[in-house]
Amino acid sequence: MIERELEAMAARHKPDGDGVLARLRAYQHEKRVIAAYQRLFLGGEAGEQLTPDAMIVLDDISRIAGLGKARINASDTELRMTEGARMIVLHVISRFRADSQKLARLARQIRETRSE
Repeated sequence: MIERELEAMAARHKPDGDGVLARLRAYQHEKRVIAAYQRLFLGGEAGEQLTPDAMIVLDDISRIAGLGKARINASDTELRMTEGARMIVLHVISRFRADSQKLARLARQIRETRSE
């Protein structure tokens, strides 16, 4: 793992065009990944609502991660596991690249669907 980080640092500091090319490839990869998340969860880049399957998956992983719940008497190991799970869920949501209004709409959609 550390070797990848060192290689990435070396690529960023190379004086020739290799660093630029590596950054371009990383940007293109990131763009493809974000588009995949958006297709999977929102039905596409312009998606304004979560797909039905996305709602099921997000509800499941959010429940497992304990989002919105405090762990009072948890051990250090349990807290670390919970925090790791929460980071994964928040990472997935961050890939939607949604502004605050869109996030509010998605939250409303989840809330309304749960109450049905």
